[in-house]
Amino acid sequence: MSTTLERVQTLMVDKLSLERDKLAGEAQLTDLGVDSLAVVEFIFHVEDEFKISVPDAQMTIKTVQDIASMVDKLKAEQNVA
Repeated sequence: MSTTLERVQTLMVDKLSLERDKLAGEAQLTDLGVDSLAVVEFIFHVEDEFKISVPDAQMTIKTVQDIASMVDKLKAEQNVA
């Protein structure tokens, strides 16, 4: 089974046309050429893929790992609710 990070990386390859070998967890989105608008659009794909809802307050995303961590946190909260 894939980790959340691996699933996020796959989604980034599919939706943002990024090269997988550049998507290390600590990779900065700005260094990958992903601007704030692209992040917002990508989050819609993340919501669909992981069946979660991302509140605007969660939008402090700077790295690939930030996205995976946010997904894990929101999934955990969803499972508790």
